Amino acid sequence: MKRSALLLAAGLALLQGTAAAAPRTWTGGNGDGDWFQPANWNPFGIPAPGDDVVIDMSTTVFLTEGMAAPPIGSLTLGDAVGTYAPILWLSTGLAANGAGTTSTFHPRATLLCDTSSQIVFASLTMAQGSSITYTRPGASGPPPSGSGAFINLRVLPGGRLEQTDHVTEQGALPGAAATHDHEDVAAVHVKGQ
Repeated sequence: MKRSALLLAAGLALLQGTAAAAPRTWTGGNGDGDWFQPANWNPFGIPAPGDDVVIDMSTTVFLTEGMAAPPIGSLTLGDAVGTYAPILWLSTGLAANGAGTTSTFHPRATLLCDTSSQIVFASLTMAQGSSITYTRPGASGPPPSGSGAFINLRVLPGGRLEQTDHVTEQGALPGAAATHDHEDVAAVHVKGQ
């Protein structure tokens, strides 16, 4: 009897450990735009390693220099119809590279990079009207502004980078080489071209 109860408890614990976690969704409850403020997220608490992160409201979220985010599972910016226009402003690197995950940038969503740190995705789908923008030296904005960022985007081997229209690189340092590490990517596909 005791052995059956122990086996049942161990089996339940194993199932709980493999259940998919609920996404960590931005609420902006603290009103400050700070990624590292637990009250800005539902469920309460900053995104933990492996969390699927969703920012699906018109807001600007700041991931600031000196505060490295843990590697998250995936990142979803905006909503499928483009009702909202979220901006995720990075002043440090970010990895959304959970195994088998795809990050999605919906219409009107912006990833604003004021960093030369690498931005890593397992796979990334960008809808028409979404963007990744790198700032120029001297750009205005919240500190640190205008750090002289350059393009340093990586899609992991076996991953996929998919855009529905075209990709425009903006803001790279004049004369600086852009870094696009996608040599082992399964496919780089531009829909409609």
